[in-house]
Parts: sequence; C-alpha cells; structure tokens
Amino acid sequence: MFFIAEDMCPKCKTKGQKVEHETLMCHLKDISKIDKEKNYYFCWNENCENIYFTSAEGLTQEDVIREVGYKASSSENGIICFCFNYTKANIKADSFKEKKLKVKLHGCNCSLRNPSGGCCTSFFKNYVKERFGETGK
Repeated sequence: MFFIAEDMCPKCKTKGQKVEHETLMCHLKDISKIDKEKNYYFCWNENCENIYFTSAEGLTQEDVIREVGYKASSSENGIICFCFNYTKANIKADSFKEKKLKVKLHGCNCSLRNPSGGCCTSFFKNYVKERFGETGK
C-alpha cells in the first residue's frame, strides 16, 4: 500500500509549509475554493506550479491575487516581500538593508500578507545575495 503524506505536494512531492485559512483568504481570487475541513500548504519548490495544495489538489498562480516571486516561472513583477511590495524588478543591492529598516520602523504582517504564511527575510536575503553577490547587511 502506498501513502502520500498530507503535507507533500501532489505535483512535485516536496514537503509544504502549512498555512492558515486566513492567509488563503488574503491571497486567493476566489475564497469559495477553500475547503475549511482541509489543511492547506504552501509549496516552496520554485519549479512547481502549485502555490498552495491539499493532499489531493493544487492551486496555482492563476488562483492567487498577486504574482508570487518565489516561483522560477514568475516574471520580474513577481513579489518577493509582500509587506513592502518588493518585486524582483525593484530589488536593488541595498534593498535587504532597506527592508530591515522598514521592518524595524513599521513592523510587518507576514503571517497574512506573505502567501507562505511566514517571514520572507531568509528568502529575500538569499535572493539579493544571488542577484548582487551581497546582502547589504
């Protein structure tokens, strides 16, 4: 008998990050797609088309309000930081330092604003480092 764990993406088989229904409600175009009896997960695999999934279904970029920049298929308009609207296109070499200052001054609300339901800091930092070779600590 073959079992698939509930937190494994049905498309790419990557372990997902559980998200709250409130987070889904902030990001889905049509909230009637949310089954309140199911757990939903965010798929971090950049090459997978699923943004969210349950054990049986996937929700893709077509289902969300704003383009998720964590996916390799996202355009330069894909958002990396949802609290301060940093897109792939507008991130500069010193953006990580600037973002840290904004968080210090204004706080953030990643649990709702970020589609993963978590903080974007490590992804943002790695993105800047890969693109510019530094993070502007």
